[in-house]
Amino acid sequence: NIDLQEKLKGALAHYRNFPNFLDFQIQLNHIFQVLKDYRYMFVCLGEIKSQSPETFQTISSFQTKLLLQVESRIEYQLEKGNLHPMKDEVSGTIAACMTDLIFYSPTAHLLEGNLETNQKYLKVWQLLTPFLTEKGVKEWESLISPIIIS
Repeated sequence: NIDLQEKLKGALAHYRNFPNFLDFQIQLNHIFQVLKDYRYMFVCLGEIKSQSPETFQTISSFQTKLLLQVESRIEYQLEKGNLHPMKDEVSGTIAACMTDLIFYSPTAHLLEGNLETNQKYLKVWQLLTPFLTEKGVKEWESLISPIIIS
């Protein structure tokens, strides 16, 4: 449990180190690695909740903190002019959907038998790309697209 806590904290620490989309992609790399390494825990959350409440609390706390970071990232990109203006409830819904995809995508890929795909990254980014401004598209195409689309 302590090892999982440290790895989840480490993944969350990769936050706002760069002033562009690459910052989120780097954090996604770290998060997906932790979720891959501990994928069995995320498949059996109901069992973990009853058998190891402390571990369940660690996972739940991580998901909450991740959601707050994703919301903050969206707000930051709105301020930078990389995203078109949107209502708070829209940005909140996008952040919640992105967090769910990040959190549950490795489990879905485990069930599909494909753990090494860039599709998990693409799915997360595709929730945001329809809202990119021209400036945002340029940044995404120069920094992120070459990494996840081959």
